[in-house]
Amino acid sequence: MDIAGKVFIVTGGASGLGEGTARMLAANGAKVVIADLQVERGQAIAAEIGGAFVQCDVSQEADGQAAVAAATALGKLMGLVNCAGIAPAVKTVGKDGAHPLALFSKTITVNLIGSFNMIRLAAEAMARNEPEATGERGVLISTASVAAYDGQIGQAAYSASKGGVVGMTLPIARDLARSGIRNMTIAPGIFGTPMMFGMPQAVQDALAVSVPFPSRLGTPQDYAKLVRHIVENEMLNGEVIRLDGAIRLAPKYPAARGCEAAAMAQAADPQALIDAAALHQRAGRAAEAAACYEQLLRLRPDLPNSWFNLARLQRALGRYDAALASYRQALERGIDGPEEVHLNRGVIYAEDLHQDGAALAEIEAALAIDPRYAPALLNLANLHEDRGRRDAALRAYERLLALGAGAPHHYEALARYASLHGAGSADDAIVRRLRAALDDARADHAARASLAFALAQLLDGCGAWDEAYAAAAAANAHSRATLAGPPYDRAAQER
Repeated sequence: MDIAGKVFIVTGGASGLGEGTARMLAANGAKVVIADLQVERGQAIAAEIGGAFVQCDVSQEADGQAAVAAATALGKLMGLVNCAGIAPAVKTVGKDGAHPLALFSKTITVNLIGSFNMIRLAAEAMARNEPEATGERGVLISTASVAAYDGQIGQAAYSASKGGVVGMTLPIARDLARSGIRNMTIAPGIFGTPMMFGMPQAVQDALAVSVPFPSRLGTPQDYAKLVRHIVENEMLNGEVIRLDGAIRLAPKYPAARGCEAAAMAQAADPQALIDAAALHQRAGRAAEAAACYEQLLRLRPDLPNSWFNLARLQRALGRYDAALASYRQALERGIDGPEEVHLNRGVIYAEDLHQDGAALAEIEAALAIDPRYAPALLNLANLHEDRGRRDAALRAYERLLALGAGAPHHYEALARYASLHGAGSADDAIVRRLRAALDDARADHAARASLAFALAQLLDGCGAWDEAYAAAAAANAHSRATLAGPPYDRAAQER
C-alpha cells in the first residue's frame, strides 16, 4: 500500500511512539488524525503536520467513533496505528497489600479493550472502501511490548494487557482477511522519548547497556520505520514483530539499579530526583516514581505541581488516603487550577472510598472556585444519578445546561437530563427542547445520536410510537453517519 494520499488514525499520537509515527506518515503524504487525551499537545502537532486532532479515550466507544468519523471526513481511511496505552507497575502482593483490582481492570481496559475498540471501528469503516489494485482495503497496527513475553516484577497487569494484544493479532487478521484488511502488532523493547533523552547521560547509558545490539534506547523514529514497512509490505499480516535489539528482560532491569544509583547519588539535587521520577514513570515503575517525588518533596515541599504528580501516582497505587493528603498539599502550596484538584479529590472519595458526602463537598468546592467548571458539574450530576438521587441529578444537569450550548458536555447533559426527566406528552417542553437541539448546527452526529435516542425514549413512554420509531431511526442514522457509513435503510434493516 502506498502511504501518499491515504488517511491514517494514530492513537496516542501526541507523544512518544505515536508522535513519531504521525510525523512519518504525514512526511510521506498521508492525512493523519491524531487521537489522544492530550489536547494542547495533540492540536499543536496536528497543526504542524497538516492533520486533524480528536480528543479520544480509546476505551470509549463514542470517542472511537468520533476519531473514525474525523478520519473518513478527510478521505479514504486506510490505516490505524494503536499507540495509546498506560504502564502501571504494582506487585501482585506488595507492602501495601494485594494489587488493586481497579488498577488491573483499568490497564486491561485501556491497553487491550481500547486497542480492540479502535480496531473494530476502524475496520468497519475500511471494509466499505473500494479495494486497492492489490485487493487491500486497509491495515491495522497495534503496539504490544516485550513485556508480553518477558514480564517483569510488578508488570502483571501490563503484561496481561499486552499479552492480550499479541493473542488477538492472528484471529483478527483471519477475521478480516475476506475484507482485504491486514492486522499486525509491534512489540517494542526499551524505547526512549524526547523526555528520556533529556535525562543525564549516565541514566541513558545504564538503560542502553542491557540491549545486546544496538546498545541504545529505541527511538520513535525506529518504531515509525517499522510501521512504514508494514504498511508498504502487503505480505505482512497476522504477525507480531519484536523491535527490541535482541533484549530478553530479566525479572528486574539490571539497568534500573544503575539508573537509581545515578539519580540518588545526587539526592540533594531536586532536578536529579525529578529526572529519576520521570524515568521510573516511563518504565512503568509507579512505586519508584512516587518514592522519588516523596524524597524531592522532603527537600522542596514548596512545589505544588510535584505534590499533584505524587497524588496521581498514589491513587494509581491504591494509596487513596495518601493521595488525598498530597492533593491537599498541592492546594495549600497554591497550585494553578485548584478546581481540578478538588474534583480529583472528589473522584477518589466517590469511586475509590465510596464516601458520597466527602465527594460532594469536594465537587462543590471546585464549583465555588469556578461555578462554570463543566467537568465538576457533570461529575456532580453523574454521582447523584448513579446513587439514584433523581431530583438532585436533574438540578445538577440543569446547572450545566444553563452554561449554554457552547459549554463542554452540553448535549450529553441534555440527553441524560431528558431521559431522567421524562415527558407526559409528545408536546412537552422537554420534547421540544430535544427537537430544537437536534436542529442545532453546533451538534455533531455523535451528539445528535444521543439526543435522538433520548427523544425516542420519551416518545415511546408517551405512547407516540410512530414518532418514537422515527426518532430511533434518526438516532441510528446519526450513529452511522459518525462512521461516515451509508444512511439508515429501513428495508435493509427489516431484511
